[in-house]
Amino acid sequence: MLGSVMLGIFGGRVPDGVDSYEIDFRSSFSQLLCQCFGVIVVAAYSGVVTYLILRIMESRMGKLTHSEEKQDVGLDWIDHGEVAYHQMNILPSGAEGANPSTTAPSAPDSD
Repeated sequence: MLGSVMLGIFGGRVPDGVDSYEIDFRSSFSQLLCQCFGVIVVAAYSGVVTYLILRIMESRMGKLTHSEEKQDVGLDWIDHGEVAYHQMNILPSGAEGANPSTTAPSAPDSD
């Protein structure tokens, strides 16, 4: 996005004499507006298409997120059986390496 807008700020199209154009690094306000419009259109298109793809996937597969209980326990533990931040003492009780004073709930069974 930044590169597209910067091309509108610093670049201008000039004919090179062979039925094509080359970029001349000089400011062109009309080119800047064209580039900004293109960036907005592409961002809007990408957002809408991504939203539609996610809604279609959710209708076919069900929820795309874990339940609140699983998120509270920690997705590293739920999905992989390991903890990313060992210093935080968030391993479920009884887990290998768990701090006995930890009061986190046990990991529920995977779906």
